[in-house]
Amino acid sequence: MNSRKQSAQPCKPNSLAPPAETDCAVPQATPRRYAFGVAFQLVGRGGQALAALGVLALLARILGIEGVGIFASWEAIFTLLDIVVDGGTGNALVRRAGAQPPTLRSLLAKAFRFRILTAAIASALVFGLALLDSRISVNDPALWICALGLWAHLFGTHACVFALKLNFRFPSVLRIVTSAMGLLGVLALFLAGNTNPMAYLAAIALSRMVGNLVIWLGAAPLIKAWVEQNGNQKEGGAGFEREALTLGAGWLVREAYGRLDILALRALAGPFAAGIYAPVRKTFTLALQIPAFVTNVAMPALSFQAKSSIDEFHEHVRKLSNNLTLVVIPLAALSAPFAYTYLDFAFGSEYAVEGITALWILIGTSILVFPGSVFTTAIIARGRAGTALGIALVALLACAIGNWIWVPDYMVTGAAIARLFTESVALGGAVWASARLR
Repeated sequence: MNSRKQSAQPCKPNSLAPPAETDCAVPQATPRRYAFGVAFQLVGRGGQALAALGVLALLARILGIEGVGIFASWEAIFTLLDIVVDGGTGNALVRRAGAQPPTLRSLLAKAFRFRILTAAIASALVFGLALLDSRISVNDPALWICALGLWAHLFGTHACVFALKLNFRFPSVLRIVTSAMGLLGVLALFLAGNTNPMAYLAAIALSRMVGNLVIWLGAAPLIKAWVEQNGNQKEGGAGFEREALTLGAGWLVREAYGRLDILALRALAGPFAAGIYAPVRKTFTLALQIPAFVTNVAMPALSFQAKSSIDEFHEHVRKLSNNLTLVVIPLAALSAPFAYTYLDFAFGSEYAVEGITALWILIGTSILVFPGSVFTTAIIARGRAGTALGIALVALLACAIGNWIWVPDYMVTGAAIARLFTESVALGGAVWASARLR
């Protein structure tokens, strides 16, 4: 009776020591939780990325290289618009609720209202961009389904509670299920002989809409328990929307320089070059899932350490960076000799001949991205969203300059060189800024 009464007491938001094993705050990021968090995300996000590679392998056999280029360029556009809808609210929710657990419910309401506005903006951008693309029809029902999928991110606001609790099991299983649904939808269109690239994007969008709805429903019990244990306090710190916009802008800019290569190829070299580069780039982004898994687990703990002990914070960042670097170097060395065989087998000989040099360059680039992701996460966890945005803007400028210089002459290889140049600039900026966090 007494223990039940004690467990219902809200946690003190100003306590400097996180409870090790209670339900009332962000759990400690112990090595065991790191291992399980990374493992579940490896299964979930890794499965999603593998499904995306499977989609490209199918499309390479039915759409032709130009059709793959159109699909890949619009996939990049919708990925950027997904970020526009999020608007940085996801990271802002985790950071603020991690620092002040009683404010979660209030923050969720703010984030939901914010996403209504950003979803409307993103939908308008879809049709505006479609009017500029001669290969896309504004009247295509598949385009409208993709635009509707942007609104499903309203349900995704509740996903933050899984990150706060370092509970990645449910989202990871759901990612596998929705990815399988999307792949089955693509396979059905493939077997029917559909040659409309936008139809395949619509099939994927439908599966993600279902996923967002299930996240909303699955998170409800966790949010209820969180509020019961921590209390329901109105979000006291002003500027949630401003912080979200800053974080969202930084995320958008980082993704923009990560996807500018495929868009630059489509614009400067045509859909054929974009089609050749699409599986090369997709393979590279699959490898980048690993640091994303680790930093997702680390964000709540880093946010707490940044507030309570700056020395522990910097030590945590240093260890994460060193460990990820020790992981990526042997992975890159082992994968490079098999790159040509992989492209030839999965996508065809023309993809292998035209894309192998670009893939080798991107394998080397991954060595820069792994530690860079840790330092960027550290900057955000410290509450310096403006600094992270500044670094991302410099990297975006470097990416634009690199693509403008190298894509016209070297095409697919030039896009990979531009990405290597961009990640070098991003890593240098992140290391410099992270070392000066106080």
